[in-house]
Amino acid sequence: MKGFILRALFLAMLVVVPVVCANQKTVQAPIPGSVNTFDSSTYQSLRVAHDIAKSLSDQAAAGKYHPTPQEKVVINQFIADINVADTVYKAYHAGAATQAQMQTALTKVQTDQATLPVPTGGK
Repeated sequence: MKGFILRALFLAMLVVVPVVCANQKTVQAPIPGSVNTFDSSTYQSLRVAHDIAKSLSDQAAAGKYHPTPQEKVVINQFIADINVADTVYKAYHAGAATQAQMQTALTKVQTDQATLPVPTGGK
């Protein structure tokens, strides 16, 4: 009976493993010059944060968005935390900071990003 169960499990694996492997998503290659996948994805996350900050700034400068004083505080904190994360990223990329330090800085930026106001247009 034990041999039958082992053979049944083996046969089941022959069917399941190829199906599971065929459904795996392709892993995106790291950006050339990055230290590893974390370095690459961190860079991409910081680029998005910079783009959001620039968009908010550009909209305000064009008169399309007039942030309230409270919104300005949130936006300025977001920008300050991006600047800190940039400094930590440069150190991480150079091997002078740990992945945990970089993750802490990135998490702060992402948390701030989630609290950003959504511009509703000009007045």
